[in-house]
Order: sequence, then structure tokens, then C-alpha cells
Amino acid sequence: MSQITLKTSASAEQTASSSLARLSRAGFGVITLLAIALFGWANPVFLTVDNWANLLQGSAILLIVAMAMTLIVSAGAIDLSVGVALDFGAAFALVALKTGICRGRPRWAALCSAAC
Repeated sequence: MSQITLKTSASAEQTASSSLARLSRAGFGVITLLAIALFGWANPVFLTVDNWANLLQGSAILLIVAMAMTLIVSAGAIDLSVGVALDFGAAFALVALKTGICRGRPRWAALCSAAC
């Protein structure tokens, strides 16, 4: 009889651990959806198409850098200079546009900063 009790408690622990594992995997998605719902309720402009396009455009550079760093880290290497290079390129483009080096042509400023 004690063996049956042990099996039952072991299966209950496995069920609890598997449901906890599922919750931890889905937790980020659930929290993200809750945050979107909360911000949409607080400010209806948050859920507009223009706002989402603006959010995606603003985070596109970080997405590109994150994907590149994912490849580097998964290959077993690590490079901490990516953030500094991104900041240096942005600062160069800002100075180039502000001083008129690129004569108001943002594409040239972007190409020059990418070459750095």
C-alpha cells in the first residue's frame, strides 16, 4: 500500500512540475499580452497602426544587432564592442548631418556611418 501512495505522490509532483514548466515557457507571452492590453486600455492611441509602425521602426536597428549577436554567441564567441560600434556610427551620422558634411543627404550619412 505504501508503494501505491509513493507512485501517486510522484505522479502528482511530475504533473505539477510539467505545468510549472509550461507556465514558465508561456509566461513571457502572457505578460506581454497583459502589458499590451493594459497600455491599450490606458491610452487608446497605443493600439493604432501608426503607433505600432513607429515602435517597429524604432526597434529595427536593435533587432538587427540582436540577431547578429545571437549568431556570434551561438558560435561560441562573444563580442562586447557591438554596442560601442553602434553608438559610434549613430554619433558620426548625427555629426555629419548637423555640420553639413553630407549636405542634408541622410542616405550618405548612413552609408558613411556604416563604413566606420
